[in-house]
Amino acid sequence: MKKVLVTGAAGTVGIKTIKYLLSEGKYDITALDIKNRKSYRRLKPYRKRIDIVFDDATNKDIIDSLVKDSDIVIHLVGNLPFLANVNEDLMRNNEYKSVKVVVDSIRKYNPDCYLLYTSTTSVYEDSKVDKKVTSDVKGNCFYSKYKIKCEKYIAKHLKNYTVGRLSYILGDIRKDNNIYNVALDTNLEAITIDNVAYALTAILDNKKHLNKKIINITGGKEYRVVYKDYLLQVLKNYGLTWSIFFSLILADKTYVGGYYKDEGVEKLLQFRTGDINNYFRTLKKYKKDVKRFVPRLLALPIIGIIKLKNK
Repeated sequence: MKKVLVTGAAGTVGIKTIKYLLSEGKYDITALDIKNRKSYRRLKPYRKRIDIVFDDATNKDIIDSLVKDSDIVIHLVGNLPFLANVNEDLMRNNEYKSVKVVVDSIRKYNPDCYLLYTSTTSVYEDSKVDKKVTSDVKGNCFYSKYKIKCEKYIAKHLKNYTVGRLSYILGDIRKDNNIYNVALDTNLEAITIDNVAYALTAILDNKKHLNKKIINITGGKEYRVVYKDYLLQVLKNYGLTWSIFFSLILADKTYVGGYYKDEGVEKLLQFRTGDINNYFRTLKKYKKDVKRFVPRLLALPIIGIIKLKNK
């Protein structure tokens, strides 16, 4: 069995990826994340099926010991907007440092090890439709700038890697934060968390075809939506959350968005299921949830403002 190290394993993408890797039945998995109440709770159901290590991905000694024994590293450690947009030290001393530690460890101790790194489509900077993958990118905030630095460090020093640029992720509204700061009129090509996790798993089966490549991992035409239309569905059905409040009121609108060229990724990986209306239907089940009455009530003024801006 191939030995896979998943860093940032207790995060939104990490937990789903572990689930899909286990369903394949051909991977010996080690999960790495910082220990706290949330990470412990999320990883606990898998403790009999995977090895769990609670530590920091910037800890060189830990990473060296784990990389030496791995065939594959799926590096999902990262900081999220809005703090990552405005705090350079956070990106430099956490995400970028963790990438350097992992890459340097692979170079020194296990040069044949394959690295799968998740970047972001926000690196494209502008919102022109049907953007092609390119390495000539410029970030418009610390989050995207350091994602670009991570990509370049990987490409410069490793011989076995794939970079997957993720678009706007639609997670479980109950558990996953509304992580990006998006202007209301932004065109999005979103993707569900399940499709992300399945894509990452499928990439491992196609490493030879995707080696040394950067790809867009997006939902395709079926998941294209204007951000305000997505937001209205969330507010009407689930109500106002703190993460939505922060993204709307307190943070700069720095997520770029846009549409993307497929470039054969779906044909190779076959990871896309459903469409944006499918996701909206999952939100409607909260419409009758009495626990969401107050959040829906608090959302009414914001819904009104969005509709006024739309006129």
